[in-house]
Amino acid sequence: MVGGFVSTSITDGTIGSANKYAWSENMGWLNFGTSEGNVHISDSALTGYAYGENAGWISLNCSNDNSCAVSNYKVANDGYGVLSGYAYGENAGWIDFKPTGGGVIINSSGEFSGQAYGENTGWIIFDCSTTNSCTTVSYKVQTDWRPRTARSQCNNAIDDDNDGKIDYPDDPGCSSLEDTSETDPAAGGLPVVAYNPPTPPATTSEAPAGFSIVINNGVEYTNSRTVTLKLDGGTDAVNMAISNFSDFRNASQEPYQTTKEWTLSEGEEIKTVYVKFFTEWGQFSEIVSDSIIFNVSNKVEENISKPAEVSQEVPAGQTEMREEERSESKVSELLKPIVEAPVREIKKTFDKVVGLFKSKPEEVAKPEEEIKKLVPEEAPLAMKGEWSLLPEESINLL
Repeated sequence: MVGGFVSTSITDGTIGSANKYAWSENMGWLNFGTSEGNVHISDSALTGYAYGENAGWISLNCSNDNSCAVSNYKVANDGYGVLSGYAYGENAGWIDFKPTGGGVIINSSGEFSGQAYGENTGWIIFDCSTTNSCTTVSYKVQTDWRPRTARSQCNNAIDDDNDGKIDYPDDPGCSSLEDTSETDPAAGGLPVVAYNPPTPPATTSEAPAGFSIVINNGVEYTNSRTVTLKLDGGTDAVNMAISNFSDFRNASQEPYQTTKEWTLSEGEEIKTVYVKFFTEWGQFSEIVSDSIIFNVSNKVEENISKPAEVSQEVPAGQTEMREEERSESKVSELLKPIVEAPVREIKKTFDKVVGLFKSKPEEVAKPEEEIKKLVPEEAPLAMKGEWSLLPEESINLL
């Protein structure tokens, strides 16, 4: 005997030795748990006998003495703990378990509640709480049988997975009567759901649908490498893997949680953290990530307080100029027209000089024959010494 019950099952229960008495207003105590009475509760009916000193033996089913052909009666059970029908005793007469104004139910804990009625017995109370008399005398009738709604799927007489097979051992999805799921195993011995990835979180008032990771509540900058991650892996997430690298190098699975402190990587200014979520079967979600700018200077506060229209942010790909560089740049811009003007004039003059040395078609030297034509073959008179324009005598007197 375990816990006051004969070793049976939740589908074929007995009455415990600790809680076995009901009270009849006309015939006193009725014992539903005698060893001779052998009361059993199944999904369809009660069998065996109850006993009272005044009532004698009360049969709960005509099958007890094979008298059903003469008088067909029983206390019926609908499988959910709702009792009906009749019991019979030579002294007690007929007892209705579902009379007008009464009725008996076995709840999810196996406790009888409510009232049966017989003309000879009067009202039969199965639990002192029904009449609020437990402070005077505490009693109830209790069984280890359980209604179908209080059992595991593999022991509730219901085809939970709609495969035409019910409970252990008939349903291949059941490994025992205590198995909580009738779902048939897939190839390889795993259930079909074992191959499903995690279901993405649905849209809420706080976040859109989908897996997510948010660093420091979504701020743009941080001056600390230690940050807080807010994570949403949905209802199927059991484990998660987090990394500062997209290839998850050196990352391992850890129990899923919605918030976690994390240390950012060394190096580059923009930090990105990646995460993926796992089901109990090891199936994982898509990879999601979030980024934040790490800056150890006071630029964190400056970038927060500066109006957007006067922001001095340096365009991507450029470095910020020092103050003296900016001054030199301004001077160069001011002198540019002055410097460029004389340069243009010098170039013009140079082009002209160069042009003088370039041969023009009309200045090309003439052929040698034409030069000869210009030079006479005989020397001019002035060159022969034959002209005497002044008298020699006068010149000699001088």
